[in-house]
Amino acid sequence: MVFKIIHKQAVTKIDVVGQEELYYFWKKCEICGRSLDKILLTWPSIHRTISKIPFYKVLVDKFNDISVDYQRKKIYEDLPSIPMKYWINNMNKNLRYNKTCAKFPSPLDVQYQNLYWQNLRTSQGHYQVFGAYLDTRPGHNQGPTIRILAMVDQIVPVTPVYCQIWFEGRSKPVITKASEYMLAWRKEFRNYATGIYQPYLIPCQIPPSSHKLTVAAVSLVEHGCDNATNVLSVFYNKPVSDKRDVAVCVKGLDFLLEDLSLVLTEWFEMIRLLGADKIYMYTLQVHPNVSKVLKYYEEAGLIEVRPLTLPAGEPNAPYLQHQFLYNRVSFKRQAELVPYNDCFYKHMYEYKYITLLDVDEIIVPLIGDTWKDVVNYIEDNLDNQYDSYNFRVAIYMTDMFLTHKSFDDIPEYMHMINHINRAPIIERPGMYIKSFHNTETVLSLHNHYPITCMMRKRCKNHSMDPKVALLHHYKRRSIEKYTEFLKTSVADSTIWKYKSVLIDRVTGALKKMGFLVPV
Repeated sequence: MVFKIIHKQAVTKIDVVGQEELYYFWKKCEICGRSLDKILLTWPSIHRTISKIPFYKVLVDKFNDISVDYQRKKIYEDLPSIPMKYWINNMNKNLRYNKTCAKFPSPLDVQYQNLYWQNLRTSQGHYQVFGAYLDTRPGHNQGPTIRILAMVDQIVPVTPVYCQIWFEGRSKPVITKASEYMLAWRKEFRNYATGIYQPYLIPCQIPPSSHKLTVAAVSLVEHGCDNATNVLSVFYNKPVSDKRDVAVCVKGLDFLLEDLSLVLTEWFEMIRLLGADKIYMYTLQVHPNVSKVLKYYEEAGLIEVRPLTLPAGEPNAPYLQHQFLYNRVSFKRQAELVPYNDCFYKHMYEYKYITLLDVDEIIVPLIGDTWKDVVNYIEDNLDNQYDSYNFRVAIYMTDMFLTHKSFDDIPEYMHMINHINRAPIIERPGMYIKSFHNTETVLSLHNHYPITCMMRKRCKNHSMDPKVALLHHYKRRSIEKYTEFLKTSVADSTIWKYKSVLIDRVTGALKKMGFLVPV
């Protein structure tokens, strides 16, 4: 039993079972200034006057694996862009070009910003580097090239920079001048001026003498022999098997205030039914219930989630960031191109096509039921050298509510299949389209279509016949706008071909996650 001993000099919690525990009691109560003899003499009165308190079991995290190896493993999981393996394997080596030139930057000495970005400050401007990717695709004439994804506060022409390329088994870097930058934005989109961070892909060509070496890391510097303040692991996820068909990339989610767990669950199950091989997602700020949904589908193997921050001086405090993204739309659009291009380059060797979708969009086949049917149509009927295949959009406006009861046989927690009214006219080619991007030819991506492609000044895009497939965009609007929309809309229940299976899957998932409970 646990007791509380009240004394004029101290208040001490001790364990007392009986007089046989007096010695333990005395040791605990030494600060009371009593000898064991005095305690023995006064024990009956002490026993009567102490007051009982509840017994508590202490619950703390008893995990104590704080080894350096464990910490390094967690660093890599949190920041896969850091070349941890190369650094650890060469920690005791003198990694530099020579005594005065190009020292390898320890990850402990890199200049980080906003968690996932690294700095290069030049005499002309500021570079925020995010990721680096090895491009060995045969379609371009530069040979093996490392492409560094960065936000730079300059417009073309930008400062010439150099690449310090580090290889496995080598202690000296190869230093090359970066080739012409690729802007992953268009001037006509506006927000294009010096001082505003623009998304670029910066190419670092690997010289022929190093083609057979394994690339480990790369740094950007203003002058070839500078000691770098950044160092990036070079991603090269080339699979051994044939490419799968289609993966989905989703920009940084900003759902801080809205619980879109029901909408998101239906979207995930719909994308799964359509046959996507994988969904790669980035998160900025999301509601706790959205986090729960993401964790569920990540554990199921359908999605992969990476946290994301905005670059440079843009805000990352949750509520301020949410306001910034709402009120600074052009900055938001530019920042979105970073996760899109990061996703494309990380997975271009694994899939034939990559599509960039928002969680209120789906590409619905009309010549079959899955994206595999669309891919087969493309390969059987179209020039496979198109850089992208564009799907025209049908607008399905929805209300702002999170539950709906439009049809007796459709549960209220189903969002898309409760809204089958669309605009009467399919948007014309090129307007608000989404695409299957050809991973063999695209060099940089925008939300809707590729920006730059191999071997041509303008990308070669094909507008898909709307009888083959359509993009459904479920735009949430106020009840007033939704009611007005219904007056001119047409019913199109194409999505109902998935209704039965979709309801079963969504219902099962929501039950497992605890979002559906008996009344």
